[in-house]
Amino acid sequence: MRRIHKNSTAHSVRSYVSLVLFLAVFVVLFLSIWPNKSLARVLIFFFTCFYCIWGWMAHLRSNTLTKSIAIEYVVLSLVAGSALYVITL
Repeated sequence: MRRIHKNSTAHSVRSYVSLVLFLAVFVVLFLSIWPNKSLARVLIFFFTCFYCIWGWMAHLRSNTLTKSIAIEYVVLSLVAGSALYVITL
């Protein structure tokens, strides 16, 4: 069984809080610029890049980043970004 230290748990909580805050800001910005499709697409691009990099960094800090996890974040970012892009068509 893997032992979880208080520092790694606190770091994990901070990491997820930052993700939730960024997601909230993204939603507010996306809804506020909604009629402007080109600006919404730029925002979607930055969100998908942020999510992918956030996932990599979170796993790097906890020493759990593997090739399959890195690919998973890329694929999930592309799927989410594509779904959001379809909304702007």
